Amino acid sequence: MAVTYYFAPSWFITFGIVFEALFAIILITISLTAYRFYQVSKQYKLKLFSLAFGSIALYYIIKSLINANLIASENISRAQLLDLGQLSLAAHIFFMLAGLIILLYISLNLKNNRLFSLLILIIFVTAFVSRNNITIFYVISTILLAYITLHYYEIYKKKPQHNTLLVCIAFLLLLLANLDFILTSVHSIFYVLGHFIEFTSYLLFLINLILVFKK
Repeated sequence: MAVTYYFAPSWFITFGIVFEALFAIILITISLTAYRFYQVSKQYKLKLFSLAFGSIALYYIIKSLINANLIASENISRAQLLDLGQLSLAAHIFFMLAGLIILLYISLNLKNNRLFSLLILIIFVTAFVSRNNITIFYVISTILLAYITLHYYEIYKKKPQHNTLLVCIAFLLLLLANLDFILTSVHSIFYVLGHFIEFTSYLLFLINLILVFKK
């Protein structure tokens, strides 16, 4: 079994890979659409938004492809399995945290490139350390998601709009999904539940994108 799926129930491993491939497709669609809007409006935030969702898409692409390869490989040694699993963890942890850091950077309206590069360096180190403890990754990403969710909630309170509410709920669901993944060591059902919550979250992001595009 792939290292990434250590806490996954055996019957859900294939479904998990399919879910993650689907997440990647949705995120790539969001990323490309945001970039198209950037090319028209030249708003720098849209470019960063596109980069953030593109980075998170890479997280799911790497996770699904490497784990699919590990499951399909019958003649792979235990040492190779662990090495590839660690590689998968370090790579997809980096891209997820990079995406979340960019989203937080946008949310806080920061304009300091040195601070941005420092944050990226910190998550690079975190990705290297967290490959041996996936819980560290989920705790850090949960903290980042909490700040991002709070930011969109405050925006909605000041100026209630359906689009802002959808985005706020989507980030809140991602936050809840992360909490579920933290609890996977208690019971594997939380791993399954986390994927369904993630799916709902990314579906809301996609619906919001369609509504914005219609305008």
